[in-house]
Amino acid sequence: MRPKNLLGSVSVLAIGALATGLVALPGCALIEPYLPPSVAKMLAPPKVTFLGADLVTAPSQLDLSAYYCPRVLKDRGGLGATADFLCAQLFGRPPAQKTMEVGFDLRFEVANPNEIPLPLSEILSAITVFPGKSNQSLGAVCLGLCAPDDPNCLGGARNDGCQQAPGDLKSASDFPRALANLLVARGIGAAGGKPAGFEVPKVIASSSVQMTARLALLPEALLPVMEQLAAQSLDRLKKGSRVAFEIPYAVEGTIFANAGSLGRVAAGYGPASGVWPIPTERLLP
Repeated sequence: MRPKNLLGSVSVLAIGALATGLVALPGCALIEPYLPPSVAKMLAPPKVTFLGADLVTAPSQLDLSAYYCPRVLKDRGGLGATADFLCAQLFGRPPAQKTMEVGFDLRFEVANPNEIPLPLSEILSAITVFPGKSNQSLGAVCLGLCAPDDPNCLGGARNDGCQQAPGDLKSASDFPRALANLLVARGIGAAGGKPAGFEVPKVIASSSVQMTARLALLPEALLPVMEQLAAQSLDRLKKGSRVAFEIPYAVEGTIFANAGSLGRVAAGYGPASGVWPIPTERLLP
């Protein structure tokens, strides 16, 4: 009887190993539901390295000075209607609010330690601008990701996504005070591609890929926050000197991967902080 038990154990191990290998092959998705539980438990979360946050879209110092000058001189300088004429002479006409978007790229390297491809499903990004200040504001967005060959997947912002992260990782519900109109998603890029759309290839087994998530701070939420800075520069604006704005930030979040019946795993990034100086010339992506 002992040889029979040994043979049975070897058979189970062989079937598990065979199934694990076949999951990675095209056309073998039906095998996933029949994987032994011990194989499913071996799925490891990705390893995420946060590479930086780069400013890619921004109004210029002149744009912001022209925008805030009449507001500040009316409210704080007591100039009334004269402020419009004076500021137009100093900085030009104020730009339209919709042209004042601030966009940035979050860059990651995502490594897959598993022996099967790992489909990335969602990215949660939360950013605080002016952290620790009286005018600090928090925005958060969940980006749904799609495989390039999945016509039924709808990528982009998901109001009900990025939930139930394992352990102490952040979920969307961890940011209940996030402003709904502060942060929006503009696109995802992978392997050096320009951020456009929300298609991301699977991270192949025992490999890594660099990704870029392009996000934007909407003017209608950001500009009131920055008005405090402009008000502190009242004397400079009166003299016709451009205001040198900068935006301190702190960013954190979670990247989710969904391997079907093998399970759902996640890895966090951040918090990371920095400062974006507003450029002297308008910055376009």
